[in-house]
Amino acid sequence: MSLMEYRQIPIRLRELIGNKESQELVNAINSAFARHE
Repeated sequence: MSLMEYRQIPIRLRELIGNKESQELVNAINSAFARHE
C-alpha cells in the first residue's frame, strides 16, 4: 500500500460509517499517520 492509498482509508471509513463518530476516528487515524511523516 502506498501513502496515497493510506490517505484514502479515512475517506472510505467515513463513507462506510457515515456518522459523527466516524469523524473522531478519521481524526485519530490522521494524527497517527501525521506522526509517521
